[in-house]
Amino acid sequence: QQYDVIVCNPPFFTDSKKPDCRKRELARHNNTLPFGELVLNAAKLLKPNGRLNVVLPSESERTFKIVASEARLFASRICRVKPKPSKAPKRVLIEFMFESEHAEEAELTIETEQHHDYTPNFKALVCEFYLSL
Repeated sequence: QQYDVIVCNPPFFTDSKKPDCRKRELARHNNTLPFGELVLNAAKLLKPNGRLNVVLPSESERTFKIVASEARLFASRICRVKPKPSKAPKRVLIEFMFESEHAEEAELTIETEQHHDYTPNFKALVCEFYLSL
């Protein structure tokens, strides 16, 4: 069976200290699901116009894009997520397609400089999922 969309928050820690709990290690570290294996299998499961959406740490963006290109998947949308205006992006949301000429880029900041003071854009994005907003 092939799919229109695959959404994945893959285990993405590489070469970092492993926790004592094996389940936690499997969920967070990519030693058992490397990016290459994830991308190749996702590419097999996608329809020709399908999309693969991933959540990654910002430092993995370049590596993941290279691995995805080897499976003929290219970034079509990229959103870099910053915790606060003064901080660098910590996460990146990327949508991949088999054919993409240009990646649409955006940035989302979660909080103002005040802790738990969420930006209007973040509130608009998640208000239906958070009872406290």
